[in-house]
Amino acid sequence: MPEKTYTRTLGENSRKRHSYKTEKGKVVDFVVQMEVRVEGQWKSVIRYDCSHKFAHVDRYNIKERFLKGGFP
Repeated sequence: MPEKTYTRTLGENSRKRHSYKTEKGKVVDFVVQMEVRVEGQWKSVIRYDCSHKFAHVDRYNIKERFLKGGFP
């Protein structure tokens, strides 16, 4: 099944974006990401995904530099 992506506005300068991919009715890939708008550009703040074959969280500072951290 093709990937489905949804964006939900949470405020003037914040939004949640999530997407998922299914195969045979099961989720095989997902991303849930919080973004904020800074100087007209959307920046990632926190992202939950399974891009490394397991669920994990990535945190970013306002310059989108990765901040080390694990799954809460």
